[in-house]
Amino acid sequence: MAAKHVEISDIAAKNLVENAVELGFVEKVENPVVLTTPFFPSKIGGKPAWLALTGLPSQILCKNCEKQMVFLLQVYVPSEDEKSSSYHRTVFVFCCRNGACYTLNCNKCFTAFRCQLTRENEFYPTNFSFQEQDKIFQEFKDRKAGVGSGWTKLCKVCGCRGGKLCGKCHGVHYCSKEHQAVDWKTGHKLVCGTGGQNTNQAGRW
Repeated sequence: MAAKHVEISDIAAKNLVENAVELGFVEKVENPVVLTTPFFPSKIGGKPAWLALTGLPSQILCKNCEKQMVFLLQVYVPSEDEKSSSYHRTVFVFCCRNGACYTLNCNKCFTAFRCQLTRENEFYPTNFSFQEQDKIFQEFKDRKAGVGSGWTKLCKVCGCRGGKLCGKCHGVHYCSKEHQAVDWKTGHKLVCGTGGQNTNQAGRW
């Protein structure tokens, strides 16, 4: 079954609320590579580390201003049941950057998506160790370049679905013309067509 990122409705969100509260704290990691996709991270800010690199949302827009939302956080909440369809499960939260969209008792400026995978899936091995972090990252990178060539391309700026290409070099993906313009101004115009890459906006998953 193909992976999907399902938007969590208001009703579903209310049903998820329980009496118990879990409190978490943000900590700095020693090796940033553990915040990337193959390590199933929970994190705040940066770019989303998608659990599945297929079936990503086409656009993530604020329901008030209809502008592109930005990634806020993600939480990895796996199942303890090895046979569960949600053996791997991550919830992604996006928010609007426009302060005027935030009003009392209105959640239109937030969007949450849930993605889940069975233990056996096309992206990850069933058994692996997190001890050799750089090795795992490189193996996933090689897999993405090989059998994963058909996986969803990501926007270089925000890490969301990149359905658009640079019209000149056709080598960089973007989610919108807005983010293409941002990348052009922050360095892509200096390397476009040369085979180089402006490192300040280097894409990662």
